[in-house]
Amino acid sequence: MPSTKTAQHSPKTRGSLLKKNATKEQAFVLCTGAVITNVKQLADELDLVDDSAYYYHTPAGRNDFANWVQDVFNDNTLAVKLRQARGKDHARAAIYRYLIELS
Repeated sequence: MPSTKTAQHSPKTRGSLLKKNATKEQAFVLCTGAVITNVKQLADELDLVDDSAYYYHTPAGRNDFANWVQDVFNDNTLAVKLRQARGKDHARAAIYRYLIELS
């Protein structure tokens, strides 16, 4: 009988998912024109953009960064952390902390 459990990723597996690069078609394009292909690059770019660029992608009820992480890297845990972030500095710190936890 087939199992009905959903797949669980170990921290090591999740870490490898986060280190992977998105394909050209899956890349995140910021409103500034910057093209992002992995989660660390997203955190690095959040350090460079101004607040208006961050808020462009996170208006009330939507978070493009969290959606991208969830859809492309299949990581719900980090997506939730990004949805809870209160600004770009908090989002950037959440990504770095999460990457450290997984290493």
